[in-house]
Amino acid sequence: MVVARAARAAMAMLLVHHDDELRRMLSADFQKRGWHVTDARDVPSAVAAAIRAQPDVILTALQLPGAAGFHFVRTFRSSVEHDVVLVGITSLPVRLCGDAKSAGLDLVVEKPLNVERVHCSIMAAIAPQHVHALGRARLGRRQRA
Repeated sequence: MVVARAARAAMAMLLVHHDDELRRMLSADFQKRGWHVTDARDVPSAVAAAIRAQPDVILTALQLPGAAGFHFVRTFRSSVEHDVVLVGITSLPVRLCGDAKSAGLDLVVEKPLNVERVHCSIMAAIAPQHVHALGRARLGRRQRA
């Protein structure tokens, strides 16, 4: 069952990457852009974090320790009780990542990462869901005014 997320001051992101330094850098960059970031290093800790944090976006490496193929994508999606945008990070050219998209990722971004471009792509992917979940109440108030 998909449940609309409760309104929060900041959008929530789960960042999953096995490279500790890259994960810290991305986390700091997204926090500067107003995100609430929870991070995880592998699939089991990411699933636990997703259940706990209920993120709007999961930004994940496509190659994770202990993960075979892209089965973790379905697990990540089912760990969140509302629509979630799943974004994969890869060192391969995006054109070679058709399997990842067919596994359920909404977006795949290629390394080296340009955080501003990734942020803009995520916001474009979130916009329809975010507007649907939160915008109707706001639009209703404006129309009555």
